[in-house]
Amino acid sequence: MKRIGVDWWVKKARGKPLFLGVEHVGLYATKTATAAGIVDWYANLFGFKKNEGTSSFFLSGPGTGRIEVMKEPAQTPCHVAIRVSNFEEACKYLTERGIQLEEPRIKKDVKAVFLKQPDKAGNRVHLFYTA
Repeated sequence: MKRIGVDWWVKKARGKPLFLGVEHVGLYATKTATAAGIVDWYANLFGFKKNEGTSSFFLSGPGTGRIEVMKEPAQTPCHVAIRVSNFEEACKYLTERGIQLEEPRIKKDVKAVFLKQPDKAGNRVHLFYTA
């Protein structure tokens, strides 16, 4: 049985950072640009692979990081997902520093939560963990 606290302590002792980098950037459809049109532009220009989900598309290449294109427009210009090595510790770290979090979305192998406050430019930010 895997004990999360012990697992994180070992990773931390070995120097694994809590915040690993950008997992993906989320773009939104607009009144003049459909999600499919945005996805096709990136796929055709850069050769990225398209993967359609229920509420969004993901674009990826052979390197790290992805682009998510949301099917529905939103008030924010985009969102940035930060990959974390330990979801619970990352949430704790932020809340201890006064950052409020929305309700987390927990699935079998994925955990995500948006910060209630946007960044200085008004973009939403969320933590993203995959097992």
